Amino acid sequence: MHSTITRTGCWLACLLPLLAVSACGGGGGGNGEPASKPVSTPESAPAPVPAPAPTPVPAPVALRIYHNPYGTVDWASDLRLKTQHHDHPGVMESRIRAYDEAGYDAIILADYSGAPNRDYALKARLWPPEAVLSPTFLASLRSIKFFIPGAEEVGLTDHYTSPFLTQYVERWLPQYSAQKQASQYDSAAEFAQLVRAAGGLLLLAHPWNSGIDINQYEGVVGTEIYSAFAEARRRAGVQDFVSVDRNALLLESWDRALVQNQALIGIAVNDHFGPLPDLPTDPDVKDSGKIIVLAKAATLPAYRDAFERRAILAVKDKGVQKDRLPAIRSIDVGASSVSIDTEGTVRWIARGTTVGNASTIQYSSLPPGATYLRAEVQSSDGSVVIFTQAFSVRPVGDADGDGDVDTIDQAICANARSGTERESDRIAACSSS
Repeated sequence: MHSTITRTGCWLACLLPLLAVSACGGGGGGNGEPASKPVSTPESAPAPVPAPAPTPVPAPVALRIYHNPYGTVDWASDLRLKTQHHDHPGVMESRIRAYDEAGYDAIILADYSGAPNRDYALKARLWPPEAVLSPTFLASLRSIKFFIPGAEEVGLTDHYTSPFLTQYVERWLPQYSAQKQASQYDSAAEFAQLVRAAGGLLLLAHPWNSGIDINQYEGVVGTEIYSAFAEARRRAGVQDFVSVDRNALLLESWDRALVQNQALIGIAVNDHFGPLPDLPTDPDVKDSGKIIVLAKAATLPAYRDAFERRAILAVKDKGVQKDRLPAIRSIDVGASSVSIDTEGTVRWIARGTTVGNASTIQYSSLPPGATYLRAEVQSSDGSVVIFTQAFSVRPVGDADGDGDVDTIDQAICANARSGTERESDRIAACSSS
């Protein structure tokens, strides 16, 4: 009995450690394999973390041309009038004659004006032409068909050109005029109001300093985007024009402003460096800035109508032989694309960057949030660049042009469908076809 108990106690004593190890999940199998790693049971495993829901990708907003500045141009019959808005011929017959011989259809008899404290500034408007030029000289002109009233207004710190303004205006300076006159102003806001009331337009002259916001200038409808003056000064080694490309800054200023104001006109000018330059320069720079206005007739009223419609092409002509422009036969704005029929190469710009390099661009290729599109047509040798005016870009259905489609737009489009809406741009914006 004792030996049986002893053997039984020994067996239990040997078995208990094995049971303890086995209960903890340790120990090897009965075949002598090495011990396995602990295995988690389903009850002890952590709950699976659900995958995050995918972020919904908004559907791309369909864009389209909202306003086409060339929409009323008849490309087969409208005249292509070559004109100059910023040079300094004044009433010097030699300079006017040079423009006539260079084939210009119209120029402004412009010079500095509106600053009573500056001896070189005009003190009266050079208008009408018959009052300041001889009948014999006027009758001898072969190309110039009419003149445009205006001047370079220098009464304020910033300079402006004032096309279509027939009335002389000037900065009021008490030391020159004790009583302020109806034609005088003493602030930029009053100047803009005075010009507008007298029937003129205001364009900003040479805004080539870095960071200029053209939209902050009161009453301005246009700006210079190329100036022969800037290129001539660069060629002459003037440091302010060598250290920075002032013409590049002109374009940058225009592109920044177009984001908010697609109606801002862009023009190219000679400014002292016309066909008979005030100062010597290289042949390719001479007479390199001009505009082509697509008008219904060669008259001042028809010209102004086309100018205000922005049926304008700005030209940088740096060919030694001038006017070898790549022909633009038409600009066609369609439901999904816009095309230029031209022999030149085309570059499309939106938000200041190139978005296309073909004669046709699809609206679907425009960057999100684009509000304008413009084109540059270049000659085969690169000497000439023609700048179109900006096409306004909006989402389809954005009838009021505020950049989004809301209940106001829906109401406008309902009126368009019923035939009670009359404004063509709004009607066009409501069409998704």
